Amino acid sequence: MMRDSIAIQASLRRLSRRGAFSILEIIVALTIATMFAMTGLAFVQTHGETAKSRACEGTRSMLQRDVELYEHENGRSPGRTLRELADEDYTGVNLPTCPTSGNAYGLDNGDVVCPTHGK
Repeated sequence: MMRDSIAIQASLRRLSRRGAFSILEIIVALTIATMFAMTGLAFVQTHGETAKSRACEGTRSMLQRDVELYEHENGRSPGRTLRELADEDYTGVNLPTCPTSGNAYGLDNGDVVCPTHGK
């Protein structure tokens, strides 16, 4: 009976000493959480760049239609800088720019090009 009592007391002492996490356990948990966060951030950034690239592609497509309309109505192509399209009949007062770099689009052999993404 006395042995059982001593064994129980020893078990209780071990449990009471184990009440908190060790510094090593905290460091390991933070390292794992950081790795998951960095993986998620890389995933979000990659998709953000893909979205901007697709937005650029859509804008180039819209400008290409405006170039074709300008050629049909005026019998000639707009200049390389597309300034002639900055009109209410085409793109509006301001020409759109690349959503990734903010650079202006240009015209190369009848094709609208982005300095960042190309054709």
